[in-house]
Amino acid sequence: MNKQATWRARSRAIIFGLSMAVLPVLSVNAEQSAKRFRIGFLDTGQSLAVPKLLTDLGYIDGQNAVFEHRSSQAEPERAAEMAADLVRRKVDVIIAFTNVNAFAAKQATSTIPIVVWASHGALATGLVSSLAHPTGNVTGIESLAPEIDAKRVELLKEIVPGLRRVGALYSPTIKVRRHT
Repeated sequence: MNKQATWRARSRAIIFGLSMAVLPVLSVNAEQSAKRFRIGFLDTGQSLAVPKLLTDLGYIDGQNAVFEHRSSQAEPERAAEMAADLVRRKVDVIIAFTNVNAFAAKQATSTIPIVVWASHGALATGLVSSLAHPTGNVTGIESLAPEIDAKRVELLKEIVPGLRRVGALYSPTIKVRRHT
C-alpha cells in the first residue's frame, strides 16, 4: 500500500472515530438547523487536526458552529480555569485533549457532554467507570487501554489487508495516576 493510500485509510479511521464520539452529542439538537453549535476545545497548546476534521464533517466555524479554543498548556491549574471558562460560555460540547483536560472538564460540569480525545487509561484512572458503557457525561477515544487492543488489531487488519506483523512500543516507566 502506498503512502497516500495509507494516509487516506488513517484519515478515514480518525474521522470515523471522531464522528462516532462527537456526532451523537451534536445531533441531539440537530432539528434546530438554525442553531450554531458552540464547540469548546480544551487542549494542551498543540495544533491538532480535530477542528479540520469537524469542518470536513460539516461543522463550519462561523457558519453553523462556533469553535471556542482554550489551552491549558497541560498544567492542571490552567486546565481547571479554562474548563470553567468554557462552561461559563455555555458550550454544547467540550472536546478535551488528554486526561488532565478531561478531568478538569469533568470537574467543571456534569451536564455538558465531554468528548475526550486520546485519553490514557480512562478506566484505570477513574475518568470513566466502563469503556463499553461510560456513565455520566464523558465519552471519547481511549488511546492506551489493554481492554481494547485486540479490537484495534482487528480494525488495523481491515484497514491494511495482508497485514502479517504488528509491533507496539511500550514504556513501563510511564505511570498511570488515579484521580479522585
